[in-house]
Amino acid sequence: MSDLFTERVAVVTGGSSGIGRGIARAFAEHGADVGIADLQAEPREGGTPTHERIDEETDSQATFVECDVTS
Repeated sequence: MSDLFTERVAVVTGGSSGIGRGIARAFAEHGADVGIADLQAEPREGGTPTHERIDEETDSQATFVECDVTS
């Protein structure tokens, strides 16, 4: 794990699935705590919610917030 983003917080919209999930994971792997904003916690492709996986598999903390950012 890199410490590039240690003591930083990244907010990722659409972070439960797809590209957003990958971005949230990458920030966490580089030391950032991650706030994930999406319509639902569970990924569209199924499986464990991203914020739970980040908490379990990295030293970073992740928080999910149900949020609709469409205009």
